[in-house]
Amino acid sequence: DDIVDATVISGGEVFFLGEGRTLQMVRATRASPGFVSGLGVRPVLGQVFAESDYRPGGPEVALIGHALWVNRFNSDPNMVGREMTATPERGGSAPVPIRIVGVLPPRFWFGRTSADSVGVLLPLRTPATTYVVALREGVSVEHAQRRLTSIAPAAATWLPPQWPGVRLES
Repeated sequence: DDIVDATVISGGEVFFLGEGRTLQMVRATRASPGFVSGLGVRPVLGQVFAESDYRPGGPEVALIGHALWVNRFNSDPNMVGREMTATPERGGSAPVPIRIVGVLPPRFWFGRTSADSVGVLLPLRTPATTYVVALREGVSVEHAQRRLTSIAPAAATWLPPQWPGVRLES
């Protein structure tokens, strides 16, 4: 197959971390199995999600962004395994405890610009419609786009091959 890895992500979510006057808004993204490792990204602390983290109804876990780790948690090397309280932006949602499993490397982002940095990465537990693919060497973006859109017609956004932090292997 000419596509090395195809994973999905969901649309962004917004959470408020903490309680009272210490609330901080963060952007979150949900990702399917293989998303982080498929990009060749390794956490600077902790690990990527385990298979069990993707089961619906399981406890919420997260990889937190490097900037969040530095600015909110003072680069605490003992953050892995700790819980943070996050309240979804959606009105009426109760605070949720989220156990931190790892810290993403500096400058990890997903989107069109580095302004799309990820504050929190969560496991995707429901169907999504955005696909991320890694291509084998020599496969053109045009070929992959035709192939993927034949499977998933809504898939039309492409990132440049020189996307920072991405390491592709055959």
